[in-house]
Amino acid sequence: MNSKYHHEPVLLEESIENLITNPNGIYVDTTFGGGGHSDAILKKLNQKGTLIALDQDQESIKRNLIIDKRFHLFHNNFIHIRDILNQNRIDKVSGILVDLGISSLQIDNPIRGFSNRSNCILDMRMNQESLYSAQHVINECSKQELFHIFYEYGEFKNARKIAEKIFKTRLKKNIKTAMDLVHLFFIKRSEEHTSELK
Repeated sequence: MNSKYHHEPVLLEESIENLITNPNGIYVDTTFGGGGHSDAILKKLNQKGTLIALDQDQESIKRNLIIDKRFHLFHNNFIHIRDILNQNRIDKVSGILVDLGISSLQIDNPIRGFSNRSNCILDMRMNQESLYSAQHVINECSKQELFHIFYEYGEFKNARKIAEKIFKTRLKKNIKTAMDLVHLFFIKRSEEHTSELK
């Protein structure tokens, strides 16, 4: 892969080999990310081919190094694919690559607040223009809303206990950082276990 990209996607060759059935076709990369998939797709396309790429992460857009008339990058969530295609008068595509989830580029950046490896501010926004950060959700959502989030999206079996603990803690002080959450759920549990052993 081109050395200008420092993030190499998993199963890159296999994905692209099975995706490109028409080198003159129109393709969509739903999550541009580090640009690895888009770069590889363009190498398989002929001069008549087209690649539409999207990413809601501003950092991904800024990292883009691809300069190619066949390539069109949009700062948007992949749920708006149809709108973007319609705006560009595209009614049919040859293939769509969907690589969902968080990337190591986002996890490894402490400013983004996706990891508990450092005491970073709870942010966790995939789109930095989004109004609500994780800190806002943790401190402003009702107990029932927190339960719904942890149960439906996090699939935590103990979602109600988690929501209850967060709710009680934030009555005393706001939960601002990743370490605030770590201390809330692991340090206290460790202290309780130590107390039981005495």
